[in-house]
Amino acid sequence: MRRRALCAALAVCCARSASAQAPVVPVDPGDRPPLMTAPPEGPPPPPEPHLWDGNQTSVMIGPVMNWLDHAPALVDQQGLGFRVAGRLSAISQFVDVELGFERVAHGGTSGAGLTRSEVGFQVGTHPGFPIIVFNDWWNDVFSGVHGYVGASVVRATLTGTDALAQAHVTEGTEHTEWQPCIYVGAAADFPVSPRNKDWGIWLTAGYNLRWMWFGPKQPELSLSDNQAVLLLSFRSNSTSWARFPRPF
Repeated sequence: MRRRALCAALAVCCARSASAQAPVVPVDPGDRPPLMTAPPEGPPPPPEPHLWDGNQTSVMIGPVMNWLDHAPALVDQQGLGFRVAGRLSAISQFVDVELGFERVAHGGTSGAGLTRSEVGFQVGTHPGFPIIVFNDWWNDVFSGVHGYVGASVVRATLTGTDALAQAHVTEGTEHTEWQPCIYVGAAADFPVSPRNKDWGIWLTAGYNLRWMWFGPKQPELSLSDNQAVLLLSFRSNSTSWARFPRPF
């Protein structure tokens, strides 16, 4: 019995000695595998491109062609010229204002002819302006259809004895007057350059009905005409003061 008790006591002492000599390694919580692993973060998204919202300022230039409703004697019905204009569109192009200068010449025979130089102002609107928010080329075109009304001051010079006789001018072979002109028209704008930039190149095609009279006496000679316009424009879309929040 004594021998068994001695052996048991010796075993306990050896176990305690081995336990005291073994190093104690602390448990690091970071070494334990997480229950869920988050995916690595990717690079930040690129900045959102500027979305053209219809507000812009532009400079426009191009040819115009006129057809007189009732051409004076020996004056060509068709005339050619050019137009230079500046336009401002605001409230997502709901409202357009445009100031322009144009010059058109009608030739003729036997020294007859007609020259018109004018400065005018027009106001227009785009009925389809809300669809610009869809932000693609076709909706830019559809929303670019617009109508306008305008007025101008015209310096008109008519030459040719027969033509002047129709205007009740009996002296000389040339007569110049300053006359008012009023007009209505419709046009469409087409994007040419890539979209969603701070600037862009656009093409505008339009058609106008214009009314003007000439001559010192009643009834005056009608110089009313139809006009086709084709303008190339450089647009600046950085009109932040005129922007409204886009719904999407």
